[in-house]
Amino acid sequence: MALLVTELLLFGGLFVGYGLMAGKHPEAFRAAHEHLDRVLGTLNTVVLLVSSFTMVMAVLCARENRRRGVIVFLILTLLLAGVFLG
Repeated sequence: MALLVTELLLFGGLFVGYGLMAGKHPEAFRAAHEHLDRVLGTLNTVVLLVSSFTMVMAVLCARENRRRGVIVFLILTLLLAGVFLG
């Protein structure tokens, strides 16, 4: 529960900050949006979602004492982390 609250506070603050700065400097945000690549952004989002899934599966396997599953899903998570960073 504490983790959820801290995540809400962190990301809530980030979104409020984004909103304030976007409202204060709309022309800069509009110009910056022209340099973004939607395909790359979509790919990064998919990689993050799939890596979250593989991490959850690793935790599930650990709870069920399935060592091989833990190893496979952790390796997949690390590989996806590398893809995201690359």
